[in-house]
Amino acid sequence: MASLNIKRTFGSLLSRTKQCQKKSNRFLSSAPSVVEVGKPCEKQSADKSYSTGQTFLHTLFDYRGVILYPWVANVYEMDPEKKVASKKKEIFYQALIDDRDLEFARKYLKEEKVTYLPSNNTKGLTAIQGLDYVAHDDILPYTGVDNCPIEHPCLYHFLKYASFQSPHYKGQPNLYKHPWLKVYDVYREISENIKVTVIPAFMGIKDNNYWWRYTIRLENLGSETVQLRHRSWKIYPKPGAPIRKIGRGVVGEEPVLSPDFPFFQYSSHISLQSSSGYMRGNYVMEKQDQTTFKCKIPNFSLESTIDMDINNDTID
Repeated sequence: MASLNIKRTFGSLLSRTKQCQKKSNRFLSSAPSVVEVGKPCEKQSADKSYSTGQTFLHTLFDYRGVILYPWVANVYEMDPEKKVASKKKEIFYQALIDDRDLEFARKYLKEEKVTYLPSNNTKGLTAIQGLDYVAHDDILPYTGVDNCPIEHPCLYHFLKYASFQSPHYKGQPNLYKHPWLKVYDVYREISENIKVTVIPAFMGIKDNNYWWRYTIRLENLGSETVQLRHRSWKIYPKPGAPIRKIGRGVVGEEPVLSPDFPFFQYSSHISLQSSSGYMRGNYVMEKQDQTTFKCKIPNFSLESTIDMDINNDTID
């Protein structure tokens, strides 16, 4: 089986599917610097998860990573014609991003340090750099060619290397103390050729406030280049009065979604004094002719998951 190569300078994968090969060629120079990272593994079907410790290449964001947690989530996808959301099960993962590829991935993956509240009732926040939520279809699994195929400062806090098994990493006791920021529900909606995916996760309780982190991925399905200019949110605590928030761009940026780079992903936080609620909103997008249009952010729930059954991870 052929080895996989990665161009260290840009983090762009050089030996993959035809689609990814075409994307990689944008970054090739006359004398590219490549390094062998491993051999591809068999891709799992949609109903079979990869194991903790599996190393992979991200098929969209071009980084090396390693899986911490596999989870089965409820995916709610809005039908624009019927105006109702369908529900299905899909596998998602929490993963560490290789430090060497993080700078390149930030071109369209705006993930700063991920904060969460530990489960030991302490008041402090824990922050980890280089964490991502990954859909099952985004995983291209491989087996590394050396004993340390992934570089991350927290790698050996959560995983340990085991050359006798496959995958070669297995979980440390620290990994299983608390499945922080677990994914239960994912929300998707397509409007005006913009696909918006929202992944909310409960962080914990601090100073009588309930905190959530939400990750949003935008994908331009059309042939025109567009730029995100404004965001508008309506937040509905339960109970409580609605809250409206508007602003320019997202996380300090106004990302451009072009046919060559159609994706952008970012994360933010929200706190409520109530243990549940929901959010909805829209983005104002600008075309190259300076006309604008709105695309929808799907309604998504904010639920405290303290009492949820964390073992409800089977596919029906």
